Amino acid sequence: MGSKRLGWALVLCAAGVHAQDFSLERIGSFYETFINDQQAIVQSTFSKPSSQTTVNPIPGKLGYSPLVIQNNSGLSSSQLYVIGKGQTLAATDAYFLQPNLTDGTCSLVLPNGINSADPTISVQLSQLPSAGTNSYYLYVPQLVSGRFYISVNAPLYMETAHAGLYTINDPSQTTTQDPNYYTLYQDFEFTLNDVYDLYANVTNVDYFCLPMTLGSYSYPSGALYPTLDNLTVVGYPESSKRSSILQAISGGLVSGDSSTPPQWSSLTIPFYSNPYVSSSPLTDLRILAAKLSISLGNGYLFQGAAKPQTFFNSQYLQSSSSGPMASTSYMQALYNAIGSSSMQVTIFPKDLPATTYTITADATNLLLDLTPDSGTSYTLDLSTLTTEALLSGAIGEWSSSFTPSVTGPHLTELAKILSALFTAGMLPPRNTVTQPIVGNSTYFSAYRGSYFNNPTGFSSNGPWYNLYDQVIHPLLIQTGGYGLGYAYDFDDLLDLAGLLHVNVQTAGVLNPSQPYSVLTLGPVDTAIPNPTQKFGPYQLTVGALGHLSNPIDIIYSTNSHDDPSQTYSVVSSPGVISGVQNYFYVRFYTDGTKTSYLTYKVYPKYQLVLPTTNRYNSQDVQLMNGIVFVSGTDGTNFSVNLPNTNPFPN
Repeated sequence: MGSKRLGWALVLCAAGVHAQDFSLERIGSFYETFINDQQAIVQSTFSKPSSQTTVNPIPGKLGYSPLVIQNNSGLSSSQLYVIGKGQTLAATDAYFLQPNLTDGTCSLVLPNGINSADPTISVQLSQLPSAGTNSYYLYVPQLVSGRFYISVNAPLYMETAHAGLYTINDPSQTTTQDPNYYTLYQDFEFTLNDVYDLYANVTNVDYFCLPMTLGSYSYPSGALYPTLDNLTVVGYPESSKRSSILQAISGGLVSGDSSTPPQWSSLTIPFYSNPYVSSSPLTDLRILAAKLSISLGNGYLFQGAAKPQTFFNSQYLQSSSSGPMASTSYMQALYNAIGSSSMQVTIFPKDLPATTYTITADATNLLLDLTPDSGTSYTLDLSTLTTEALLSGAIGEWSSSFTPSVTGPHLTELAKILSALFTAGMLPPRNTVTQPIVGNSTYFSAYRGSYFNNPTGFSSNGPWYNLYDQVIHPLLIQTGGYGLGYAYDFDDLLDLAGLLHVNVQTAGVLNPSQPYSVLTLGPVDTAIPNPTQKFGPYQLTVGALGHLSNPIDIIYSTNSHDDPSQTYSVVSSPGVISGVQNYFYVRFYTDGTKTSYLTYKVYPKYQLVLPTTNRYNSQDVQLMNGIVFVSGTDGTNFSVNLPNTNPFPN
């Protein structure tokens, strides 16, 4: 994720929707078994809200920024969960936002015995005070790096840890072992700084899952309130349905892809009714940015899928067989182009003077020399710079390719501007680009009309820019002819971010216009995955207990109507349990006495492991990720290995 992004995140999740929500007339003439299966998988479908959605203006409150959450999803507000997190202005410990359900005021609470799934932290949208029909409000205090999530059907599990500082990790889209992997959710970002300037934005930097719109309004009129950048509403149009956006992004990734073999369609993450036999998905869980698709492919993979997930090629920019010129990789072509025509960039290191670098090709192949008008010179090794690094611009991905490699404000800004240039299709820059290239949005705004075209001479394969970023912006609300919203870490530099910036109070006095924000969740008209549906019978093979490991039990049921109550104690050789129904528990004992333990719930159909309580911390992550599926043949035979728990994880 980009280090520059501002905000807090909001999560809405749908609480259980029952089978009786689906009538036989609606399902048609399908067989009863198929009906039951689909009712379990597709927990709810889109329907118009029972009454028109309205938003009543919300007054300001000293020390806070008002936020209204408008539910246009077609889902009941009791199905949606909201969670927020962020840091204080000191930017040290991470905090959850705990809303007062009477007046909407949020308090900052440390994750010290408090967890993301606690009902006082993840709240149903319908529990918040009303701001009109299907609309609710919060008052958000000062915080930085704030983020709110909206999720469907379950509160989100966010890993907490305390190692000097309290930390709260966001849900991960880059591992199938994340307990939120099958949950639909989306976040938006929100910072209220030391002078009560609000910075808020919708974001698809890492993924798209749910449509969101963010607007700025004034109390008491309810009229649109222009931000300091003269914006009013950003994100997706309120009428844009989830299905339409998924289709448009997926279609754009296919039609805009000239790579060999095609790569960009791998960004779509489908959900299947039965992943072991199905080849056509019910819906997509989300569409990932290419950088995240690479990370997902590098992690633990689902076992036994009829149609295995594909991933973006981590060697996309290094392959000479599918590069922009015959037998030439992108990195080699970039080096050659700069060798023919040097380039200049001006950056603005934090709290330091602006610096202009001249970039030339070193005599050593694939090394670029960056020579400043004052200060330290650097070399950049294109042979070690990864595709993921160039896609993200995060200095942590770049530092090892720079010499000297000491991370600092200069290298941070150099990585940022080079990544932004690649994203826009301007690396190397065309002859029509004025140099030095200046690292601010004012400079880049002059080139927005020519973004997302291949560099001159880079005519084969590709595209040689960020196609994910390109296909999203036309789907967003147009301002001045451009769809604004984050779909790349540094879209603010490219003047495409749609960041809403307003001042809510000055010197202890509210802004007379009393601005408030409205976050609208758009229509969710697709199937909603249910990975915890009934399933079985199946055969479960359990790997051998590790040498000197603490005891581990499997608790299961062979009756589809009963909760697990039968016990298999894991031994020093593999064991087989036949006729298992639905989920099973894995119980890890903390020592040999079997008096203290931690238990987790396992759903083999989707190889999903969930906590059995609201707690989800670093200890839980270690144990849950240690439950590893090694096979899932036809969905009727599963094999799992378990971790050695001696010593027991902290």
